Formats: sequence, C-alpha cells, structure tokens
Amino acid sequence: MEAIFNCPVCGGPAAAVSRSPLRVIHECECPFAEPERYMAGQQTLERRLTLPQQFQAALETNQRRYASYELAGYEPRTPSQAQALKTMQALEPGRLVFLGGPAGSGKTRLAVGTAKRLSREYGLSSAFYGEAYLVDTLRRAAGREVTRPDLNNPDILILDDVGKAAGGREHWMEAFYALVEYRYANLKTLIITANHDLEEVCESLGKDRNNSHALFSRLASEVVVNVIGKDGRHE
Repeated sequence: MEAIFNCPVCGGPAAAVSRSPLRVIHECECPFAEPERYMAGQQTLERRLTLPQQFQAALETNQRRYASYELAGYEPRTPSQAQALKTMQALEPGRLVFLGGPAGSGKTRLAVGTAKRLSREYGLSSAFYGEAYLVDTLRRAAGREVTRPDLNNPDILILDDVGKAAGGREHWMEAFYALVEYRYANLKTLIITANHDLEEVCESLGKDRNNSHALFSRLASEVVVNVIGKDGRHE
C-alpha cells in the first residue's frame, strides 16, 4: 500500500483503501485514541489526492501548453537556473515568490511545477492566471460583463508574465498591491513570473512612486529568484 495512505497519527500502513469515494481503513487504535488528529489527517489526505487533480484539469482546460510542466522536467543549463530549481524545490507554503528573467528561461515551468509539488505534499488548492488575461477579465468584471475571479481563495496563486499587460495600469496596480498584501498577511503562496527584474516590474505597474516602492519593498523581503539562461523555446 502506498505510504500516502499510512495512518496520519502513528504512521502504520492502511489495511484497506477505496478511492471512489475515498475511504481508508487502519487497524490501529488511533481513530479511537486520537480522533481529532486522525480525522484532520484524513481530511488532509483527501485534499492531497483531489486538489492536485483539480489544478491539473484546470490547466488542461485553460493553459494546455503548461499542463505537463513538473519540476522533474526542468533541466538547468546555467548556474542561475540550477539555483532557481533548488530554491523552488525547497519552497514551503505561504511565501511570496518573484521569478524574474528573460523569455524562455523556464520561469513558468518552475512556477507550475512548484504549485503542483506543494499541492500534492500539503493538499493545497492552486490557480493560474496570465497577467494580460487577468487584467482584461478584471476590466470586464468591473463592467459586469463577467464574474470577477476570486484571487484570494486559492492557497497557491500563479501570476504569469506580470508587467507586460497594456492599459488599465493604475487600476491594476491598486488591485495587484491589495492582492499581494492579502496573500502576505494570510500566509497564502503567490508566485509571480516576469521578463524583467523586480524593480522594473514594480515601476511599470503604475505612476505612483510610493505604491511602486511599497510593492517593491514587500516582494523584495520575500523570495526573489533570478532565472538567467538562453531562450529554451528555440533550441
């Protein structure tokens, strides 16, 4: 039996497992001796099995090119990429991460692969948005054309290609800063990818220098990863 099904209290192996619906039976005394801890472990197990599948399904529907991305498939070609991979392999939940570097250096693969890893290990929900798509969706939501996406709820949120969207920059700066602050305060993972360094991206989001500086200060205090390498898309 897979180790993931072991008793969350004593670590003993499962006696039987049914996946649909999920039911795991242990013959130890833990379900009776420590019922609250045991049930919490069972709930975490269910999240670890279902939430990664939900994220994978969302990628296959909305970002098919990225659906196969895993950290295991990332092949570093420079010391910078090797260090970036090491950082993302060790990343724990609840951090703000900025991945900056040229196009094709593997930032999106690192972001998606990390979200999948954290989702599997900790039972966390994940969501992915490209900045251009998100800015347009927020604009349309303001006009009540579409429903505003819930950016606060996912445990892990990826914002891809930040700093490239045109139009609505001041409005986006306010929303972006509020999002960063919310996720920081509530220990929810945010992974940002961009083709420029952190300072350039913060300056590009709006003309208010105070807001730009505050955003830079917040993100710079967390995890900033430079991913430098040739454009792997054309090799």
